[in-house]
Formats: sequence, C-alpha cells, structure tokens
Amino acid sequence: MSLILHQFLSNPCQTVIFTLRRTLNTMVNKISLWILIFGTILSVAIGQVPLPHRKVDIDIEKFNLKTISITAQDKKINLSSLAAIHIVDARPDTSTIGLAQNYNQKPYFINTSNYFSMEVGQFVNGYIVCDKSDSLSVVMVIKKFWISGIQDKGNSQQFNGLIHDSVSQRVTTLQARIEFYLKNKTDYYALYRFDSTFTTARWPSQDAAELAEVALKASLSKLFFISSRFPSVFAERRKFSWEEIDLHNKKGFDLPILKDSALVSGVYFSFEDFKNNAPSQKKFELSNDKLAALILIKDPDGKLTPASNAWGYCDGKNLFVRSLSYYFRLQRRENSFYIYGAKRYAHTTVFSIPGTGIITESISGSSGTSYVPGEATSEGFNMKLRPFELDWDDGQLK
Repeated sequence: MSLILHQFLSNPCQTVIFTLRRTLNTMVNKISLWILIFGTILSVAIGQVPLPHRKVDIDIEKFNLKTISITAQDKKINLSSLAAIHIVDARPDTSTIGLAQNYNQKPYFINTSNYFSMEVGQFVNGYIVCDKSDSLSVVMVIKKFWISGIQDKGNSQQFNGLIHDSVSQRVTTLQARIEFYLKNKTDYYALYRFDSTFTTARWPSQDAAELAEVALKASLSKLFFISSRFPSVFAERRKFSWEEIDLHNKKGFDLPILKDSALVSGVYFSFEDFKNNAPSQKKFELSNDKLAALILIKDPDGKLTPASNAWGYCDGKNLFVRSLSYYFRLQRRENSFYIYGAKRYAHTTVFSIPGTGIITESISGSSGTSYVPGEATSEGFNMKLRPFELDWDDGQLK
C-alpha cells in the first residue's frame, strides 16, 4: 500500500492508468472463464443424439410465394377442325401449382400470375390456332398439374444404422394428368388421357415456367395427329353429358375426411381409414421426442402397446400423418393436405474450437456445409425438413 501511495504522489496519472489496466485484465479473465464454462456446458448438451432440429409445425399460410407466367414461344399450331379448346381445372387445390424449398430457406408455393385455368387458356390460345366456325371443340380437364422441388439422392450413406442424406441434388419434378374430350354441341366423347412426369436438374424457382410449358405442349401434341379422325369418334366412342363428366371429376373428393363437419379422434392404420374419417383405434397415447414419435394403443385392461404400423392419427382437432419416424400435422387448403415434415435425416457434426469455447455445426447435404477449424466433439442427426403434399392417388407424401 505504501508503494502505491509513493507512486501516486510521485506520478498520479501513471498510477491511475496502472490501476485501471489491472482492473480491466481481471474483468476480461472472468468473462473468458464464463465463456469457457458456458461453451463446455453447451458442448455437452449438443453432444447428445438426437441433436436439436428446426420447427416442424410451420403454418402453410406463412410460406412464401413464387409467381410464374406460362407463355408459348414457339410457332403456332393450326387445328382447323376445331372452334376452340376449353380449360377445366379439376385439381384438389386450384390456388397453386407447386410447392418447393431451396436448401434451408422458407418453403414456397408456386402460383401462376392468373388463375391456373386462365393461364393455361392464354397459353393454348397463343400456341394453337382454332379457326373452325361450328361447335366442334375440345375440353381439357386438368386433374393433376403439380411441381415439386426436392433434394433427394439415391446413394445415401448410413450412420449408426440410420439412412441420411450425404449429398443433396437439385431436382424439379412436374406431374401432369389431363383428360381430353371432344365436344359436339352438348355431347362429349373421351379422346385420350395424358399422364406423364417431367424432371429437370434445377430448382423450381429457375425452371418452373419452362417445365410447365414443356408439359402443356406434350399434352396437346396428340391433338394434332388425331384431328383428322375426329369424325369417326362420334361413331366409335361412348357419348357423355357434361353432368356425367363433372360428377366423375368431383367423385375423388367425395370423402368423409373432406365433407364431415367433425373429425373423429383416433388412430388410422391405413389411408382408407383416413379418407373415411374412421380411425380403427379410438384410445391411444402419444410419446415423442425430437426425432421419433410413438403411438401407444390402450388395451381393454389398460396396458399400453406400441403401434408400429399406424398411418396417422387425429386428436379430435388436428390430423397427423407418419413420415420417417415422426408424426407431422396435415394442413388443409381446399381439397389438399400439406405438411412441413421429413423423409430423411441430415447428419450433423458438432465442432469445438480449442481455447475459445465456441461451438459450431456442419450439416451434410446443406448449402452451408463448409470447413470448420477445430475438433469434432459429437455426431448426430436432425430431421431434414421440407414441404410435402398428400397425394390422393396413393396416400404418399410428395
């Protein structure tokens, strides 16, 4: 103390600077110690498998929108035997034509600048010339026209017995199903059914419009080759009324799960159970963690038995479907259901940078994967989340 007093009396400014410097060094050492302690605790927490994953219950109404225009850029095709081509949109969700997600960004619906039926009508008018003045025309009934963007690749590796994405591949798929009818006054005759899938190795945000143009042109191409045989169709094919065709289009959505005013609580053991709003098992419990969920069936004696073959379940308010080892909430829009869920795991490595207490992650199959300096302290899995639509044809998520 006498030494400090002597220094202060001889040089007070230098003594103040010395004291402040020593105080700051003490504070920095304490902060560094807390960072190291926090980093160690966090390292232990993250080191457990499974690792944390992103929220699985995103509201589909909060998805982004990608708007495209479908235009015909080639030379027009002349179909002089027709007066017009009419478009009918009979898809389950007429508000959108696709759903995709680029890497870990927010999912987005793919819409057309106008109603889809109007957009296709404008495309057809720009691609095909119909100049006959009488009543002979064609009706295009669009049953499916769906674009999806995926990151799946077949050569996935295994880690601790679980399949996961090691490398992601950009793939855009368009599924189209269109029924064509020849109309003569008030009578309709089935011409052909176009059912095909188109793919491209790019994102929907880049190629959706071009892929839609290719699909529509492919569906219309047969008209040019069979137009000369239109007169024989009246004698060879069965005649339908529009009421019969309209009833046929709506039959696929005449389902209790879409029409009933209330949802029945219970477990679905098949897609048919779901469509009929008729769960096979009413009493159940749900046990879940970050990577897996398990339905437990309650026996008459009160014993709980795991159900490994459940399709999904209803809690009386919301619907859930199984994918991977989890149950994801089905969200309805018009006659379609969507989820933000997973079909694959993403392998995650946790790194600890020595001397800093800093922890970071490297996730395989992600655009953010990069070299991280430091030591790998643990490995684990997250669910690789992206949006899916429930396909009414087979009950699969696509």
